[in-house]
Amino acid sequence: MATGDRLLTLEGTEPVRQVAILGNLEVDLVLGYVDNMPRWGEERIVGHRENRAAGSAGYTALMLGALGYTPRLYGCIGDDAEGAFLLKAFRDAGLTTDGIRVLGGSTGLSVTMVRSDGERCFLNHLGCLAEYGERDLQDCLEELSQTDLVLVSGYFLMPRVRGRVLAEFFSELRQAGVITALDTGDAVDGWTEEVRNELQPVLQVTDCLFANRDEVMGISGSTDFVDGVQTLREIGVTQVIAKMGAMGSGISYGTNWIQRPAYDVNVRDTVGAGDAFNAGFIGAWIDGFSVVERLEMGLATSALFISSPTHPLPTKDELEDFIRKQAPWRRPV
Repeated sequence: MATGDRLLTLEGTEPVRQVAILGNLEVDLVLGYVDNMPRWGEERIVGHRENRAAGSAGYTALMLGALGYTPRLYGCIGDDAEGAFLLKAFRDAGLTTDGIRVLGGSTGLSVTMVRSDGERCFLNHLGCLAEYGERDLQDCLEELSQTDLVLVSGYFLMPRVRGRVLAEFFSELRQAGVITALDTGDAVDGWTEEVRNELQPVLQVTDCLFANRDEVMGISGSTDFVDGVQTLREIGVTQVIAKMGAMGSGISYGTNWIQRPAYDVNVRDTVGAGDAFNAGFIGAWIDGFSVVERLEMGLATSALFISSPTHPLPTKDELEDFIRKQAPWRRPV
């Protein structure tokens, strides 16, 4: 994509066509429900456990695949049973796995504990994610330079990609006319000044930042959400796409702030909720939808996913049917 086309696409007049997702590929061991977390030395019993594919980046790619899109997927897995589990999930979803490196050691693992209200917390073992770094990014740079949009998700779970490495990578992609997108996730060691300083050069070459309310305030260092969004724009982020839970979602770009309400659903668990939103938003962008419609599709994809008792990946037909039933005034796919 030429630089001028990239700018038109960001302004909402052109679709993205070829999308790539790069980031943390993990097995999620989901345990629930845990309403009374044990203290050190204590035990609890849960009634549900489930192995899920596949980390923040993996969830986004899988959901795009289920919606009928064909994103390129990049990351790493270990040479183990968990890695084989992820590869099968990706291939079953119709995704190509050529961009996934099989490294020595174990596949990343997230132990996810879910409360009965759907909220969750995580413990991560990085495994081979700790080894994925600058050389791996450079090896796929030529391929990624042929795409329209690259989303890096799970930033804090790839320590060798953080800071300068990703900033230089994004800069090279932008020079090739590629839209750069980032979903950091939560800061694993807290939102410190050191973390904010590390992220600043990355944000300066980030076109689209996907972040929830806590992340907006954590990355910006602001105690006020609105001020936080403005700070991120001033640092250099072209678009801040905010995921605000029960308050819906919003996007800041140019001089605009557009917000859409959340869908009213019975939440089962919120694991992958933000990744589902990202997939719906990007899918609508691929289809050439407006900024407002991208927000709508992100919200609908997330709502459908987190309200299902069995957590299937929603298809486009299911998404269209869900929107019609939930709110006829919202435009379906």
